[in-house]
Amino acid sequence: MSQNSPLNQVLLHPDRRFGADLDAWLIDVGGDGLDNAITNPELIIPTIRDAKLLGLGGSGFPAHIKWEFVANESNDQDKYLICNGNEDEPGTFKDRVLLQETPHQVIEGAMITALATGINQIVFYINPHLTGSLEAMKEAVNQWDETQYINQISKIL
Repeated sequence: MSQNSPLNQVLLHPDRRFGADLDAWLIDVGGDGLDNAITNPELIIPTIRDAKLLGLGGSGFPAHIKWEFVANESNDQDKYLICNGNEDEPGTFKDRVLLQETPHQVIEGAMITALATGINQIVFYINPHLTGSLEAMKEAVNQWDETQYINQISKIL
């Protein structure tokens, strides 16, 4: 794959795709960000702000602003993170690639977001027509259920 590929803009490690193999993900590239987030959750939003991370929803809205709104809300009730994998933007295929090729990147990112904002429920919505993505995410979520990380949040698929 060309280093200038648009796909490289959404994949953390464009030359290494792990599918739903959590062990390979954690051994090679994953887990460090989540470990850091568990240890220092108060540093996540400033790090996201300093990195100028933008959302992938199409508007390019700064992620830290959304996260600060959620983090400042009361924790008296459940907070939900909805990860929308519907892929209904015309002409885009980022959701299916992320969900199918690097589902652990998506799950780890969602868990880091949850830690930063006080979210305790993560919902992954995947377009049912994206069967490869749906199966990869189901398998990946089941693998995360068997780790020590899942105790940090509750999750729903």
